[in-house]
Amino acid sequence: MATVEGVGAGNRSPVASAGGTRDDDVANEDVKRLQLAKVFGFSGNVVRGLHIHPNGDHFIYPVGCNLIFEDIETSEQSILTGHSNFITAVAVSKSGEYVATGQMTHMGFKADIIVWHFPTRTQYACFSLHRVHIQSLAFSPHDKYLVSMGGKDDGNVVIWDLADKEAVCGNQIAMRSAGPGTVVAYCNEDDDCFLTGGENTLRMWKLDRENHKMHPQDINLGQMRRNTECIEVMPGDQFALCGTSTGDILKINLETGILAKHGPTKNRFSQGVKCLALISTGDLMVGGGDGTVCFFLFDKLSKEKILKVPAGGITSLAVRGAGHQFYFGTTESQMYLANYLDFKPSLLRTCQSAPISDVCFPAR
Repeated sequence: MATVEGVGAGNRSPVASAGGTRDDDVANEDVKRLQLAKVFGFSGNVVRGLHIHPNGDHFIYPVGCNLIFEDIETSEQSILTGHSNFITAVAVSKSGEYVATGQMTHMGFKADIIVWHFPTRTQYACFSLHRVHIQSLAFSPHDKYLVSMGGKDDGNVVIWDLADKEAVCGNQIAMRSAGPGTVVAYCNEDDDCFLTGGENTLRMWKLDRENHKMHPQDINLGQMRRNTECIEVMPGDQFALCGTSTGDILKINLETGILAKHGPTKNRFSQGVKCLALISTGDLMVGGGDGTVCFFLFDKLSKEKILKVPAGGITSLAVRGAGHQFYFGTTESQMYLANYLDFKPSLLRTCQSAPISDVCFPAR
């Protein structure tokens, strides 16, 4: 996603000058009143930023500090504004009623989380507790809670009550010997259980709502050391799949908290596993940092159908319906569509992935 330097985040005006003349002030006021009518772009650098709404009819994705709801068939857009800086995390509730977005901000300031009400396209709640950066967000399966993870300058995970619109409790993401967290994921059935992963840390958490506490259990990986990039909890909440920066996938038994299996041991994803998606057939879709998308049969530890985009790594995977169609975004701010049968990527949209330093109108 490209932005004009000094304009893309918040309400900063592109007309501001060092002189600060009266004419500049008038121009600034005119710019502030401009409203976005249509957006052509996609913030591909936001990991897990592209989503398909549970109704199957809408894209949900960030562009700078704006959140876009777009009808897949008609391309009609709803542009939601409210963040003062770039959006860094997006989550959609299982029911589809709520969408949450988190942002980055300047050092020493708190970063906002906004919960949007999808049916009315309005802001439902705003939470401010984490410092500098929101790393990851996830809703509980019955829309009871939202869990948020702060970035490396914050180091905390917090649970928010959606009905009361307040924080329930918080804790440090990992032990001091571990690195920063990268991802949080909720279980499919239990509102009191979620997982966090990061640099040399993988934990399962249980919420004790009555005492306003959350209790971590470190997952036992034996002698292995892994940096977790993404987590997908399998139906039934018995197992979770975790993609790693090493390029393999861990299968965790959530009943015992022990590593059950991992692979592939050979021919790993060369730049790590960045995102995972389960489809109705039971197959696992994998997005790699090397630009690879494939269906992975975990029982056989084998890659089946494989495609690779011309440039950039995969940052988002979104499945539509039972998995007959899937969409994926890249670090180059490109969005692709592919079908399960032919498994060939079709470029839907693209834009500049680096800042735009200047624009002009043609002479005629």
